[in-house]
Amino acid sequence: MNATRTIRRRLARHGKENTQTALNNLLWKIVMQNGGQLNVPLEDLKKVPANAALQATVDSATDNFVVVAGIRPSKSGLYLPPGAEN
Repeated sequence: MNATRTIRRRLARHGKENTQTALNNLLWKIVMQNGGQLNVPLEDLKKVPANAALQATVDSATDNFVVVAGIRPSKSGLYLPPGAEN
Protein backbone atom coordinates (compact mmCIF):
# COMPACT_ATOMS: atom_id res chain seq x y z
CA MET A 1 0.00 0.00 0.00
CA ASN A 2 1.43 3.38 -0.98
CA ALA A 3 0.14 5.16 2.13
CA THR A 4 1.97 2.69 4.38
CA ARG A 5 5.24 3.22 2.52
CA THR A 6 4.81 6.98 2.70
CA ILE A 7 4.19 6.81 6.46
CA ARG A 8 7.21 4.56 6.91
CA ARG A 9 9.47 6.88 4.91
CA ARG A 10 8.28 9.93 6.84
CA LEU A 11 8.83 8.23 10.19
CA ALA A 12 12.28 7.08 9.16
CA ARG A 13 13.19 10.52 7.83
CA HIS A 14 11.83 12.69 10.62
CA GLY A 15 11.66 10.44 13.67
CA LYS A 16 8.99 10.16 16.33
CA GLU A 17 7.54 13.65 15.83
CA ASN A 18 5.80 12.31 12.74
CA THR A 19 4.07 9.52 14.63
CA GLN A 20 1.20 11.95 15.22
CA THR A 21 0.98 12.61 11.47
CA ALA A 22 0.93 8.86 10.83
CA LEU A 23 -1.86 8.40 13.40
CA ASN A 24 -3.81 11.26 11.80
CA ASN A 25 -3.41 9.56 8.41
CA LEU A 26 -4.62 6.28 9.90
CA LEU A 27 -7.68 7.93 11.43
CA TRP A 28 -8.43 9.63 8.10
CA LYS A 29 -8.25 6.24 6.35
CA ILE A 30 -10.61 4.66 8.90
CA VAL A 31 -13.11 7.50 8.54
CA MET A 32 -12.98 7.36 4.75
CA GLN A 33 -13.60 3.60 4.84
CA ASN A 34 -16.78 4.40 6.79
CA GLY A 35 -18.23 6.67 4.13
CA GLY A 36 -16.29 9.79 5.09
CA GLN A 37 -17.95 10.23 8.47
CA LEU A 38 -17.56 8.42 11.75
CA ASN A 39 -19.88 9.24 14.64
CA VAL A 40 -18.80 8.23 18.13
CA PRO A 41 -21.08 9.04 21.06
CA LEU A 42 -19.33 11.16 23.67
CA GLU A 43 -20.44 8.65 26.30
CA ASP A 44 -18.30 6.02 24.55
CA LEU A 45 -15.28 8.32 24.59
CA LYS A 46 -15.81 9.01 28.29
CA LYS A 47 -15.45 5.25 28.91
CA VAL A 48 -11.86 5.25 27.63
CA PRO A 49 -9.53 4.95 30.66
CA ALA A 50 -7.57 8.06 31.59
CA ASN A 51 -4.35 6.06 31.24
CA ALA A 52 -5.22 4.75 27.76
CA ALA A 53 -2.38 4.85 25.27
CA LEU A 54 -1.58 3.97 21.69
CA GLN A 55 1.71 2.40 20.74
CA ALA A 56 2.63 3.06 17.13
CA THR A 57 5.53 1.42 15.29
CA VAL A 58 6.57 0.56 11.78
CA ASP A 59 7.12 -3.13 11.10
CA SER A 60 9.83 -3.11 8.45
CA ALA A 61 9.41 -6.84 7.80
CA THR A 62 5.80 -6.40 6.62
CA ASP A 63 6.01 -2.71 5.67
CA ASN A 64 3.05 -1.92 7.92
CA PHE A 65 2.24 0.86 10.37
CA VAL A 66 1.18 -1.00 13.53
CA VAL A 67 -0.98 0.62 16.22
CA VAL A 68 -1.77 -1.24 19.44
CA ALA A 69 -4.19 0.06 22.08
CA GLY A 70 -3.19 -0.42 25.68
CA ILE A 71 -2.78 1.30 29.01
CA ARG A 72 0.07 3.16 30.63
CA PRO A 73 -0.18 2.26 34.35
CA SER A 74 2.49 4.70 35.50
CA LYS A 75 4.72 7.47 34.25
CA SER A 76 7.53 4.96 33.83
CA GLY A 77 6.66 4.57 30.17
CA LEU A 78 5.80 0.92 30.63
CA TYR A 79 3.16 -0.02 28.11
CA LEU A 80 0.71 -2.86 28.76
CA PRO A 81 -1.99 -4.30 26.52
CA PRO A 82 -5.54 -4.21 27.93
CA GLY A 83 -6.03 -6.72 30.75
CA ALA A 84 -2.30 -7.22 31.39
CA GLU A 85 -2.27 -4.83 34.34
CA ASN A 86 -3.87 -7.44 36.62
